[in-house]
Amino acid sequence: MTDGSLTRRARPTRLRLLSGAGVLLILAGWAAASLATGAFFLPAPWLTIADTARLLAEGFTWTQILITLLRVCAGFCAGFLTGLAAGIAIGSRAEWDALFKPLVLFFQGMPPLLWTIPLVALLGIGHVPTIVVIGLITFPLVAVTIGEGMSTLPRELGEMLAIFAPGFLPRMRELVLPHLKPFLGAS
Repeated sequence: MTDGSLTRRARPTRLRLLSGAGVLLILAGWAAASLATGAFFLPAPWLTIADTARLLAEGFTWTQILITLLRVCAGFCAGFLTGLAAGIAIGSRAEWDALFKPLVLFFQGMPPLLWTIPLVALLGIGHVPTIVVIGLITFPLVAVTIGEGMSTLPRELGEMLAIFAPGFLPRMRELVLPHLKPFLGAS
């Protein structure tokens, strides 16, 4: 074996060791912060691991995790579908762009933490606020991406499709959705 092949083999091992050392460094900093502030303000890592193991051993925890995952999925689907509709509208007509762009830019430009907390305070805690917040976080990203994709729609193909297959559904099926496939993947 050459000296270069040994180096290539040793490198992943060295990187794994450095990654492990990075995790240990985080745990050491956490433990030091816990000792400095007290366990009431920042529990030690070993207490947190023990409490997590105890909670995961109880059945209701897994039910709550499943409910949370369902809320997140519902919020993501709602944000994705509304963002898709808004993005198609924004990219297809200047009037829709003028109407929806301020709303999209509002949610895109402001950190979610600034509007999430007041929204949860108004709506309370439960299914609806979680779904609305996740949907509103997802909405601007999808709307902007799809709007950009719609602006690159080939005009010639749209004109040809208007002649041979008039109507909304054929246009969506034959032109818009195939053209937006890479943009949907990016969303």
